[in-house]
Amino acid sequence: MKRSKLTFLIIAIVTILVGMIASFILPDRFMFDAYTIGLDRYNEKGWLGSYPFSMMIYHITGVGRLPFPMVALIQLPIIF
Repeated sequence: MKRSKLTFLIIAIVTILVGMIASFILPDRFMFDAYTIGLDRYNEKGWLGSYPFSMMIYHITGVGRLPFPMVALIQLPIIF
């Protein structure tokens, strides 16, 4: 395995672990956007705007009902 691939995998694994553990360590204010999108208390789902669109995708896929560490496990590899 090339050194650049190994470096990428190490960074990816560390980032995924930090993403999963962060919801247990960080105060609630750091998760406010995630709470807004995931819980959608005021039924703001829609197709226009970043928050409403994200809420709609979370609703359709069911990701909004998962715990935050599981969401991190799904989202971070997609980002990579």
